[in-house]
Amino acid sequence: MRIPTRGRKLGLSFDITPLIDVVFQLIIFFLAATYIVRSDATEKVTLPKATMAQDQPPASPHRFVITITDERFWLLGNQRTERTAVEQQLLAAAQSPSKAAEIEVRLRADARVPYSEIEPLMLTCAKLGIHKLGFAVLHE
Repeated sequence: MRIPTRGRKLGLSFDITPLIDVVFQLIIFFLAATYIVRSDATEKVTLPKATMAQDQPPASPHRFVITITDERFWLLGNQRTERTAVEQQLLAAAQSPSKAAEIEVRLRADARVPYSEIEPLMLTCAKLGIHKLGFAVLHE
């Protein structure tokens, strides 16, 4: 009886399945990252300069990014809106007292926007119990 022998393959062979898995994971990561970057406010504004600015804490899931351009246009996220509509959105989000403590408002106002344009939003946040109000500034 003859013992079967395996034929020898010449050269090396690589299993590229893990490599393909890693490439697909990277593609998914970069797709998700670009979506998140695009969903934040991207309107170009000249931010005011601050000497005693602090680093922003990590973003909470209940974050509102409000942008005020130098032409006094209001944007909630990337959508152009009126100030009253922004206040209504904040009111709807802060209906329960426990939710108001979780809401974070990040204001990106152009350096040329007067304080009288920002003050009503700050008063609305105070009335609704929203205490996490931050301003986007440039560090000097």
